[in-house]
Amino acid sequence: MHPQNATVILSNPPVVETVLGIQFADLARWSTVHHGLFFSRIRADFPKFRLMPEQPAIVESFPATPRGIRFGLTNQPGPDCAVFLNENETQLIRIQRNRFSYHWVGLPDGTYPHYSTNSQVCADLLEIFEQFCNDENVGTITPVLCEVVYVNEVAPEANQTVPGLIHEVFDANLGDFELATLNRTFVLGENQGRLYTEINSTDKADQRILQFKLTARVRHEKEDPLRTAHGAMDTLSCGHEWLIEHFLKLTNKRVRIEQWGSNE
Repeated sequence: MHPQNATVILSNPPVVETVLGIQFADLARWSTVHHGLFFSRIRADFPKFRLMPEQPAIVESFPATPRGIRFGLTNQPGPDCAVFLNENETQLIRIQRNRFSYHWVGLPDGTYPHYSTNSQVCADLLEIFEQFCNDENVGTITPVLCEVVYVNEVAPEANQTVPGLIHEVFDANLGDFELATLNRTFVLGENQGRLYTEINSTDKADQRILQFKLTARVRHEKEDPLRTAHGAMDTLSCGHEWLIEHFLKLTNKRVRIEQWGSNE
């Protein structure tokens, strides 16, 4: 199932946000009250609590359905999704009846802790959540899909235009433009999932920058790895390796070495 292991490490990656998420079969006896009960277990480390609309389930089908994939939050009324944040809101957990995710959000002067650290934090929190589900008899976590998201931001240098930055980072010459949105979709393995890339020009702190988002979604429908919370972490690692593989294919090697500290 695994792609070729990624051995490239960036000492100064442009990543500003990551998500490690697991979608599982609905917990049969889950209710809104369990959000509060779970909060009591993690409140010491995640003292902030919010309720949001539930995210729709993700389905990766082959061939792709005509409607495509639904992204983001739904505005329709329905069951809740709970978000738990640490004090400075750089780490958060999202849970709902069929999903668990761990988010890292960087501060302006922060350093990305790298996947090995983030994945261990996610595994520890998922273990706490799984134990909670067992204690409360709400159902068993049976993974169906794992998701890895990396959001990167790249700012142009002095006197550099955004079209020039796109050409430098992605070897793409698009000419002059005001705004840009470039999306691509790749099939992972033998229909094991998909990788989505989104390149957008956007404004941040009165500066036009590039946002480069990669999302790897890997189906977890067989028993290798096991359809357990522990097995889901193996699938997340597989998705991360595929994501890094495509990041390297899409970006310029010189930029990775000179600006992001790649060990290539």
